[in-house]
Amino acid sequence: ENIREFYISEKLDGVRGYWTGKQLLTRQGNLIKAPSFFTLAWPDFPLDGELWLGRNSFEQLSATVRTGKPRAENWRDIHFMIFDLPRHKGTFAQRIKAMQAIVAATGNPSLKMIPQEKLPAIASLQARLKQVVADGGEGLMLHHQDAFYQTGRNALVMKLKQYQDAEAVVLAHKPGKGKYTDKLGSLLVKTS
Repeated sequence: ENIREFYISEKLDGVRGYWTGKQLLTRQGNLIKAPSFFTLAWPDFPLDGELWLGRNSFEQLSATVRTGKPRAENWRDIHFMIFDLPRHKGTFAQRIKAMQAIVAATGNPSLKMIPQEKLPAIASLQARLKQVVADGGEGLMLHHQDAFYQTGRNALVMKLKQYQDAEAVVLAHKPGKGKYTDKLGSLLVKTS
């Protein structure tokens, strides 16, 4: 694929959110109880996005989102950063224009769009990734300009991180040897 065909955005380490057109839900479908000012004038159709408080603020954000009684002062600096429009039938390039128009028309400072940019070369992408990680970010998302919206995995939407991490199940603890006797030597894991 040609890098110039992809929109690049920062992968936010926030709380995934889904606006149904009436309610804000978690990825699992649980209601997020945000104060009324937060979703004031939002559109009556679905928005896919990320609740975001800033880099290195996930714990504070998560605690605020999980509380059953939202306190307005805790939500003032949180934004819903939209990254897609589930019901829009156009390409990602067309959806970007639509998201920009929605944010402008809504006029609610809590609703923003994740900035999308195009880069000219792989070297530019690597430099951008390095910069984001150095600034405390998690990585980048690459979204093909011609991709249509779909749920689940999509070959035209990719995550780019500086290092590979994976979830694994620990199958066994192996004891240390030599100077590591009586300590943990290694773990036998199975990646999922």
